[in-house]
Amino acid sequence: MEWTTRINGWETLDAKGHDALLEGAKSGLDVLGSLAEATVQDLIRTPFGDKPPAVASGNLASSIMHETDIDQGMLRLLVGVSPRLGADQYADAVEDGSRPHMPPYDALDAWVLLKFHPDTEEQAREIANGVLRKIYYHGTKPHHMFERALPEVEKNAVPVLEKQIAQAFLRAGFGVAA
Repeated sequence: MEWTTRINGWETLDAKGHDALLEGAKSGLDVLGSLAEATVQDLIRTPFGDKPPAVASGNLASSIMHETDIDQGMLRLLVGVSPRLGADQYADAVEDGSRPHMPPYDALDAWVLLKFHPDTEEQAREIANGVLRKIYYHGTKPHHMFERALPEVEKNAVPVLEKQIAQAFLRAGFGVAA
């Protein structure tokens, strides 16, 4: 997800004002990052169109993370999937769907056990083979959890940044609290 905003008048600030602005903007991005994480996690856990929730083990939802970065004076909020639980291996396919392909049977077998709770090994194998054939011939449909989270983050960006920047300026001694 990507969006940009511009803060007018920052060029006229002294060093103390610039530091307060940077602190407030970074704090605002952290708040927006937490909102983005929660929104993406919620979208993973809920049905989308004719698709069930994109969750079996919970690894994907638990792997959503954000970080803020400063690069050449630009603040950046990155929202993505941490590699720590291995969900980064399949997150793109969940987000964007996939073309027909042969999925790895071992991963599919474990997913079937978590998702369908079959009573027997034979039942698990039948379900896995059915899912395997569907993916082989049709691919997978996208869940668009990041794409669908962006409007929620965008609509909150300006109010959150304004509030966090104003609080940072107050902490730095600019103005008085209302």
